Amino acid sequence: MRRQVTPEARARVERIARALAGLLDEVPAVGAADEGARPPPGRARAPVCPRCAGEMGTVGAGQGVEIDQCLACGAIWLDVGELEALVAEHAPPPGAPPPTMAELRDRMREVNTPEGLVKYRDCPRCGQVMRRRNFGTISGVVIDECGRHGVLLDPGELQAIEAFVQLGGPALAEQFRREQERRQVPPPPREADSGSEPWVGTVASAADNLWDVLFRGS
Repeated sequence: MRRQVTPEARARVERIARALAGLLDEVPAVGAADEGARPPPGRARAPVCPRCAGEMGTVGAGQGVEIDQCLACGAIWLDVGELEALVAEHAPPPGAPPPTMAELRDRMREVNTPEGLVKYRDCPRCGQVMRRRNFGTISGVVIDECGRHGVLLDPGELQAIEAFVQLGGPALAEQFRREQERRQVPPPPREADSGSEPWVGTVASAADNLWDVLFRGS
């Protein structure tokens, strides 16, 4: 004999069915969690800080640049081209005279914290050892750079670079570079006497010296 379902039991089954339906609706589709964890197209996953191995978070900075900043030590990672985009707005107006080297050095001493122990760090993108570079040649701000992926700035270095650019440091650095190149250019050779080959006197002098050494003695 089939057991008759009571209204109470029917209501209990309906409640359980509704509860299960709600739970199933909240179950994400396969791979949905992974999709949410992926960075947006064209943007790499936030790196691990090469300075302290802390977590880095992405923050906006204007100029279409997204800065990856360490939440623990404050170091900043910038992808290739982002540093130039950030400091471009700090350039002095065209035609502004650059400072003297003494003025630049005094100002950079105020804004740039001297380095402690020198450390070479790995690129957070490719794992290769980054090279150390004096930004702008004469700024005194030494940054860690991977030529393929970007630069790492210690706390305070971005502000020091902005001050260097605002003072006109790049123009002074270009003058310094040209002066160094001028000093390295050898003087032009002395013109030979007219009517003779330029090497005749040199060969004759060398032959006379050799003769003196071999046969005449001291």
